[in-house]
Amino acid sequence: MSVPAWRRLPARIRGLILGLACGFCLAACASAPTYAGTHIDPPLEVPSIVGLDLDNRPFDSTAFEGEEGKVQIVFFGYTFCPDMCPAVMHTIAEAYADLPRMQDEIEVLFVTVDPERDTPERLRAYLSAFHAEFRGIRIEDVGALERVAVPYGIYIDSHREAPTDQSYLVDHTVRTYVTDRQGRLALTYDSTMDARDLTRDLLTLLRQ
Repeated sequence: MSVPAWRRLPARIRGLILGLACGFCLAACASAPTYAGTHIDPPLEVPSIVGLDLDNRPFDSTAFEGEEGKVQIVFFGYTFCPDMCPAVMHTIAEAYADLPRMQDEIEVLFVTVDPERDTPERLRAYLSAFHAEFRGIRIEDVGALERVAVPYGIYIDSHREAPTDQSYLVDHTVRTYVTDRQGRLALTYDSTMDARDLTRDLLTLLRQ
């Protein structure tokens, strides 16, 4: 049986080669960022979030100012949600508050899945309880809302039984999304997201 060529090298040389190989491997591993959230690599292209802001002005999530956009935290929810939506928004607010020097590079978008009841006035009052800089987005057309929500993996099902019904619930996916500066989906989190994890992940993503 023939001996592989590398085994015929002197032990000292073999050790040097193995050492260099391990060093390159460790360097590569050290350079790859790690995240607490689900990291999407490569980032996923998702539709622009196009709707109306709290002043009823047109909003487009990819209409960046300057050469680079902001990292965006996106959550689909509604103000009448009794439990999960306020809990997630509280977590996002905690993480946002922990990054005072980087808030200019982060945009928090609350996209309502109940645009009929979530008027601009109601959204403004709701979001102000978390942070004054958080942006409420309304996509009034149901079809347009679905075209944005589906690529994000968002399920929406209203339990409204009649046009006059104002006390219905809306079933929806409870998940938080983070897009990179190019508007591509980079991270996702489930409802158990921890504020400290989100803070660390945002720092990592902002430094890329």
